[in-house]
Amino acid sequence: MATPAGSGARPGRDSQGLHDFAGQGLGTGHAGHQHVLDWRRLGTALGAAKLPPKKKPDTVAAWVTLSAVKHGSAVVFTSDPGDIEAYLALMHPVDVHIVPV
Repeated sequence: MATPAGSGARPGRDSQGLHDFAGQGLGTGHAGHQHVLDWRRLGTALGAAKLPPKKKPDTVAAWVTLSAVKHGSAVVFTSDPGDIEAYLALMHPVDVHIVPV
């Protein structure tokens, strides 16, 4: 979420309260549980992905992939399409596209 310069607003907050990385509102009842599930999903992806030869697990690529899967109808521009494809294979996305750059 962008914060206008000099507005005094803090990133991650708006008049409705806290928001997560995808702009979804965080409820007080189960927000922590959802984030734990996301971290578990990332850990599983990092350990189980069939990455291209000579590649190591990449936390940022896994997090970008999870964000795209959760968002839906996403396009990921990347210089490492093999990494993203490996993580996508584990997450079974509905509508995520990869564009190599």
